[in-house]
Amino acid sequence: MTAGQSRPPRTDLPYLRRRARAAAAPPASAPAAAVADFIAGRGPARRPAATAAAAPAGTSLELSPRPAAPTAPAAPAFVPRRPSPDGATVLTRRRPTVLLNRLQSAIGALRIQGLWPPHSARLGCAFQLHSGRCTVVWPGGVPGRVDPLTLTANGESQTVTLDLLRCRELDRAILVAACDSAVPWTGTLLLTTYGGSRVEVPLDGPPAPGVLVLMSLYNLSGEYVVRAEWEHIAGSMRDAATAYGFDRISWYDGDTAIS
Repeated sequence: MTAGQSRPPRTDLPYLRRRARAAAAPPASAPAAAVADFIAGRGPARRPAATAAAAPAGTSLELSPRPAAPTAPAAPAFVPRRPSPDGATVLTRRRPTVLLNRLQSAIGALRIQGLWPPHSARLGCAFQLHSGRCTVVWPGGVPGRVDPLTLTANGESQTVTLDLLRCRELDRAILVAACDSAVPWTGTLLLTTYGGSRVEVPLDGPPAPGVLVLMSLYNLSGEYVVRAEWEHIAGSMRDAATAYGFDRISWYDGDTAIS
């Protein structure tokens, strides 16, 4: 071919007209949305199963311009429910959660008291520390090492107390009651903060053998999420603890943990 003559176009290199596009990154707001859903009572209390991976984006992109996708309107900011400063905050199935503020989560103690007819139920809890250690506080259980959660009995009243001087040690906990199968579930689980704010979980159900998970407590960046559960488990304290992911506990029997 002589100088000045144009060369014919190449038709054997079609890949030069395309280029690869990296897979799209997941939206950054997904974790925040999941936390908001949980605090609002829309998410599961148990550990969620792993979600399926999103389908990969296309591996090629035409160089021709594409129309811009429409922008979705921004969702309103989520405002968590806080305890009432004057009176009780009653948790319901429509509104099962409340978020304690930093003062309520760090000053004095949280006292969780079972208020029900005499000899009708026994209160206990399973909890996990930030170190990963899990254990159980249960009536008649084997005494263990000193923990931030303790169980005391005053007559027919049983109270679980969280020492907030050690609030950073606690990761999460569940409050569990065992009831005679011939007795209906009645009464109230009452949580009281140092400043006098109250959170109530009412109980009302037919007789059923097993245990009832009444409440869960989660440490969320220094503030405690309190959530009513009302989940009946046809088994023992060990079954309830296992169902909620407290799987690092060694057991002597169905109700007694080896600390």
